[in-house]
Amino acid sequence: MRGLILGLLVLCAISFQSKAQDPSNNTERFVYSIENITSLEQINTLERKVLALSFISELKFDVKMDQGKARMQFSVVQVEPISEGRDNIDLAEIKRLIIEAGMTPIECTKVN
Repeated sequence: MRGLILGLLVLCAISFQSKAQDPSNNTERFVYSIENITSLEQINTLERKVLALSFISELKFDVKMDQGKARMQFSVVQVEPISEGRDNIDLAEIKRLIIEAGMTPIECTKVN
């Protein structure tokens, strides 16, 4: 009985480790600098639209209203493009959403 429990625990550990090391599912972090912010409503609208994207896993804003600038920090799940039925990240889509919200995208930088 003790051996069976130990065997199950080892199997669970191997399963969790293989999921964590799955090369088809990588998280990457980015920072997007944005200018021409005139209201917090623009940020709120952008936040809702970016979070609706399937590849976004985290989103945070650092807004400086007095300067009309912000930094949008986000994490994306990079899925292997070979997999059928899965979306891949599209930073152009994020740029389009920033422009639609009436702001100016400046620079997108990968941080990890």
